[in-house]
Amino acid sequence: MAGYFVVLGDIKDEKQKIIKSAKEILTDMCHYGTYSTNLFVKEGVQKWSKQKVATFGDYYSMNEDDYIFFFFGRKIFGVGKLVNVGDSCKYWAFPGANLPKTYDEKEISESRLTDDIKPENRCVCFFEPVQFYPHAIDMDEALTTYPDSFKALRVIQGRTFIKLDDEEALALFSVLNRRNASAKLSESKDWDPPIFDNSVHKRAKEKITRLPHAYSFTIESLLSNYQPWNGKGLQEEMAIEAAVVDLLTSHKENTVFDKLSYVTHQVSASPAKPVEYMEWMDIFGYSVSEYLTKQDVPVQFAIDKYYVMEIKRDILSLPVPKKGKETTQIRANKAVANQLMKYVDWVAKNYASGNYPMVKGVLIANGFDDNFIEYCKTMCVRNYNDGYRDSIPAVWDGFELIKYTFDGNVISFEKVFPKNNP
Repeated sequence: MAGYFVVLGDIKDEKQKIIKSAKEILTDMCHYGTYSTNLFVKEGVQKWSKQKVATFGDYYSMNEDDYIFFFFGRKIFGVGKLVNVGDSCKYWAFPGANLPKTYDEKEISESRLTDDIKPENRCVCFFEPVQFYPHAIDMDEALTTYPDSFKALRVIQGRTFIKLDDEEALALFSVLNRRNASAKLSESKDWDPPIFDNSVHKRAKEKITRLPHAYSFTIESLLSNYQPWNGKGLQEEMAIEAAVVDLLTSHKENTVFDKLSYVTHQVSASPAKPVEYMEWMDIFGYSVSEYLTKQDVPVQFAIDKYYVMEIKRDILSLPVPKKGKETTQIRANKAVANQLMKYVDWVAKNYASGNYPMVKGVLIANGFDDNFIEYCKTMCVRNYNDGYRDSIPAVWDGFELIKYTFDGNVISFEKVFPKNNP
């Protein structure tokens, strides 16, 4: 199972006096099983910022049974799991929460899903305890116990919460369990886990049942904030990214995308260095072998394909340069294909043990001209040796070009290359 790692902090007044501690916040959250990120909106704002749309993308990737962990004061607490309240585990926190406008508490007091929702809480997810352990673990203990399992935790800096893949979530759960199993009775606890009260879930479900469309966290409700741009495009790339994450997470049938077992976005693709200098894959995911999972093979050993996706809002074209000189546009569009391949190389090396056939690269844009497609056919390939003993030379060309269109209501996707991919 995948997981979410949530960073908590004290609530302070203007004089930096603590109004509510992170531990009190954790206790209340785990008592009622709700989590909502603070997303402050300034008066007069006309559109969502890229950072807030990225947070919505995180929520779109949530699934029932995903684990949830909490962090503050250098220590990790948990663990809960996301549960469906009605048809989903995540919703808009109140009617109109999808709009980038300001609200006061009086406006939302009757319609908010839970009593602790404030105007800055735009979306909410629901969870219940798997095991709320009294002893937390230090971040260093987690990172050093299973060092090869942790990737997302190492780049949490500056983020409110982050998604963990199956291996990372299970490793974190294991460290927490081991820490509590070995704790001595005389050892002081890090907190007193609350008794779970599902009354908030029940009241929220009643509101959702009465007004399902008002709270439903659909991608259409987010995209309603945008108008078609430059024909049938979308100006905000992060909104396209959120739409793809939603489509892949919901496992809808008859799409141009393969069915993935794990989906996330904005995943680091750099060696260890300061977070602000890292490069990030727009979308990353993997599929697992159904046969192996039926044999109870752990997910990390059942992965059969990794997916890397790069997203651009524009039409990618390579017009014939005048007088043989490449324009800035031509160089920039070539760089998009090269960037995708850089990520493919990273995943092949760091996830797939150099096995290129386990990796698929996907480029999503508002369109591609013939010259760009031909450029990709030439440059988006890799030569590798297939096998070890008696290995033979082979060529990887496992990339796809997918065109998106947006009509002001619905975003749709069409495979451009290859046309008849098995």
